[in-house]
Amino acid sequence: MKKALLLIVVLVVSTVIAQAQGEGQRFRMGFKVNPNISWMQPQDKHFENESAVVRFGFGFVADIFFSENYAIGTGVNIMRNGGEFSYLQRTRFEDTEYIIRRTHNFNNQYVEIPLTFKLRTNEIGYITYWGQFGVGASVNIASRGDDMRDYL
Repeated sequence: MKKALLLIVVLVVSTVIAQAQGEGQRFRMGFKVNPNISWMQPQDKHFENESAVVRFGFGFVADIFFSENYAIGTGVNIMRNGGEFSYLQRTRFEDTEYIIRRTHNFNNQYVEIPLTFKLRTNEIGYITYWGQFGVGASVNIASRGDDMRDYL
């Protein structure tokens, strides 16, 4: 957590310094926060989706302009997602049979390095149109699952 907080402070300070360079700059950078709603949809009929989960990710973005309206975008994103599902399980303990509802809550964390091509038009009737195309390679850096049992 301390590393993430330090990273956020460094990125915010870098963004302020980059914005102070003035207009017509060839390099822009910033910080972004991206909310995410995710869920798991089991394919087995004995499993049930319990709920959607809300997670937040963050990232550092950088644009390198090679003309006024065209840029290459890159950066580093930390993304989080997950889900929750449950199923019933029959268990025997000391000659007594129990039915247990097992609930699994998964949390996944990824680091992504995007590479995009950004383009925008000149102002057309007070509106500027833009597009962004590219790819993002991501790697799972952390996965955690919590298991809860309710005896019925």
